Amino acid sequence: MNDICSTNCKTAQLIAANRKKISRYKNFSKAVVFYKLLGNQTRQKILLILIKSELCVCDIAESINLSVPATSQQLKMLKQAGILVQRNTGKMVYYSFANLEVEGVITSLLSNIIEKI
Repeated sequence: MNDICSTNCKTAQLIAANRKKISRYKNFSKAVVFYKLLGNQTRQKILLILIKSELCVCDIAESINLSVPATSQQLKMLKQAGILVQRNTGKMVYYSFANLEVEGVITSLLSNIIEKI
């Protein structure tokens, strides 16, 4: 069985429709950054434990068996990408998802990847 077409079957209507679909998304770089961030096991763990919760850096670090500075570095990357937000209360720094839509996407992606693949 071949992995490529054995004939030149370019369909102009399909090609035009596909190009139009692609042109609607002007900024693929945001999606690339998002998926790169998800490509790290530590960040996946952080996102998983933050689903439906807000946690301080110390609790996140302890939960994933990582130092506070290393955890803070990962949290900073997720915050800069707009996935997480931080809230300061005195000397405590708490993190949670930036919005429900992002949390829903992460929940769906992680649960499907971890549980079904």
